Amino acid sequence: MNLTTRLSLSLFTSLFASACAVSPAGSPGAKAPGPPNPTELDAVVRQAMAAMDVPGLALAIVDRDGFVLTKGYGVRRLGSPGQVDADTLFDIASITKPFTATAAAMLVDEGRLRWDTKVQDHLPNFKLGDEYVSGEFQLADALSHRGGFFDNYFYDLRPTMDRPEFYERLGHSLSVHPFRTAFHYNNAVFALVGDVVAAVTGESWDIAVDERILAPLGMDATVTRRADALHIENRAVPHHLQRDGMAPLPPSPTRIADAIPSTGAILSSASDMAKWCRFQLRAGTPGSTPAIAPETVQAMRRLHVSGTFGWFSKWGYGRQRAGYGLGWMLLDYRDDADQHVAHGGATPGMQAWMVLSPKHGYAIAMMSNGGWAGDSVHFAIANWIHDHYLGLEPVDWAGDRLAAHRAEFDSRLAKEGPKRAQDPTRPPSLPIAQYVGTFDHGMYGPMVITLQDGALAVRMGVLAATAVPWGGDTFHLDWDNPDGPNGMMTFDVSEGRIIGMTYDEGTPFSFTVRAAPR
Repeated sequence: MNLTTRLSLSLFTSLFASACAVSPAGSPGAKAPGPPNPTELDAVVRQAMAAMDVPGLALAIVDRDGFVLTKGYGVRRLGSPGQVDADTLFDIASITKPFTATAAAMLVDEGRLRWDTKVQDHLPNFKLGDEYVSGEFQLADALSHRGGFFDNYFYDLRPTMDRPEFYERLGHSLSVHPFRTAFHYNNAVFALVGDVVAAVTGESWDIAVDERILAPLGMDATVTRRADALHIENRAVPHHLQRDGMAPLPPSPTRIADAIPSTGAILSSASDMAKWCRFQLRAGTPGSTPAIAPETVQAMRRLHVSGTFGWFSKWGYGRQRAGYGLGWMLLDYRDDADQHVAHGGATPGMQAWMVLSPKHGYAIAMMSNGGWAGDSVHFAIANWIHDHYLGLEPVDWAGDRLAAHRAEFDSRLAKEGPKRAQDPTRPPSLPIAQYVGTFDHGMYGPMVITLQDGALAVRMGVLAATAVPWGGDTFHLDWDNPDGPNGMMTFDVSEGRIIGMTYDEGTPFSFTVRAAPR
C-alpha cells in the first residue's frame, strides 16, 4: 500500500447537497422497518455500481430475525468472464482490525491481558521519541488510535523487513497530537496489538486469529495472508478509476507481502463475512461461539476517543457522536437515529465496509474491486439498507447523491498532477551527476539515487522512479510502482555541495546525506 493513499481520502470525497429525494426503488415516505426487498436491493446495487464504474461487488446482510443475504455482482476483472459470487475473495483490508481486536479481547477475558496492559511489558523494543509515551502506551491506546503519532507507511516500502528493523523505524514516527488527546488513525499501532497477541499466546498473529475466531465460526475460505491467496482463482482483481476510465491495477510487491498483517491482511468473501457479522450481532450473549464476555463487548463498543474521518458526515454519519472504541469506529446515523459499530478497509484497488446496528439487530458487509470509487458505492448501498431497517424517510443515495459524487470525483481526477508547476527556465544548480548518492531518513530508510542514461534514477525500498528536473534543485518523482506516491525531491545545496534533501509527497521529510563508503 502506498505512503499517501490512506492520508488523502478526502481527495476522493465530495460535498453533497443536504436535500433528500424519494428513492427510485421505493415509494414516497418512510417504510415500515425491516429488511430490504431483494429485487429492489439488486436494482440499487447495480445502479450504484454503474454510477462509479465499479467492476465487482460482494454483499452480505444478516439480522437477528434470520434474514440472510449473500450475493455477488459484476466481474472479478474487467475484460474477463469470471463473475463475482458469494464466495469470491476480496481484500477486507482494515476490517482486519476488529478481528485483531477480538483476539486481544479474548485474552482479556482469559486474564492474560488487560486493556491497560503496557505494550512495553510484552514488546520491550517498542520505543517512540517520547520516553514517557513509550513507557505508558497501553493496549487500549493502540486499539483506539489515540497514541498521537503519525503513521507514514514506512513498512510498505520494505514489506519484508524484520521486526527489529520495524521497531527501530517506528521509533522515528512524528508526534501530531499530545498523547491520548485525539484520534489519529494509525496502522502501525495495530502491528503492536498483533505482536502482543503473538507474545502472549506463543503463536503468530494469523494462527491465533485462525484458531480463536475463523475456525470456530467456520470461516474456512478466509485467508490471513495475501500471499496465500495468489493461487485462488475465485479472487477479485484490484482496479482503479483513472481519467480514461476504470482499469485493473498491475501487480505490485506492496500488495503481496504483509509487513504488518494484523492491521489489514485478511481476504474474505460475502459468505464468510456473513458468519462474522452474525457473530458480532450475538457477541456477549449466552451461548455465542466463540465466547466473549458481555462487559468485554461493551468496552470495545464504548467511545474511547472522539473524532473520526471527516467525510463520514457527508453520508449522514457522526452528527452527534463519532469516534473510535477498541478496534471499532462508533458513529451515529442520520441525526442520532441509531448508533452504528463499523469499520472500513482500503488497499490500492480494493474497498470494504462493515457496519452493524446492535440496537436494531442487523449487520452489513461489502467488498468491491473499484478502488476509491467503491467507497461511495458502499455508503450508498448500506445507507439505503439502513433506511429500510430503521423505517426512515428514504434518500436517493444511489441516484442523485452518487451522481454528484461522480461529478466531483471526475473533477478531482482531472486536476491530479504535481502541486508545483514545472519551471524549465531554472536548471539544476549543479551538474546532474553531483546529485547521485544515498540519503537517509530514520523512518523511511535509505533513498538511493544513481545516474542512468543521463537521468537520475531513485530507489526507495520496493519503489523506483526517474527524477525529472522541475526547477532549480527540485525534481519530480514519478514512481514506476502503481502504488507509489508521486512527490517532489528538493536538494539543499550550500557552497556547491549537497548537504541534505527534502522529500515531500504530502508531508515534507528531511533526509540526511549518507557518507560514501571508503
